[in-house]
Amino acid sequence: LAARIIKFRDKLGGFISVEQVRETYGLPDSVYLKIRDHLFYRQPHMLLNINGLNEEALGKHPYIRYQTAKAIVRYRAQHGSFKSLSDLQKIEGIEAAIWEKIVPYLTLK
Repeated sequence: LAARIIKFRDKLGGFISVEQVRETYGLPDSVYLKIRDHLFYRQPHMLLNINGLNEEALGKHPYIRYQTAKAIVRYRAQHGSFKSLSDLQKIEGIEAAIWEKIVPYLTLK
């Protein structure tokens, strides 16, 4: 289970909250509840440049997925570079819940 947690952390680019450990594939909630008081996270975490990465690179992030990455790249091609991360909310298919999860992992540089 520890290896799964580390693998998930590495795919994310780092945890931004202890609560994210709960999303680890195959981690029973009972185990999470036992270990959560012993967990901590450090910043910084890895940031993805939405103005420079292609859909393949963006789609590797667990919260973005390929379809969302494709929509981001297509929107950027049509409208130019993103001026702010809130511009992502203009993209059809990126719901508020997804936006809230991915925005801490994104940068414009």
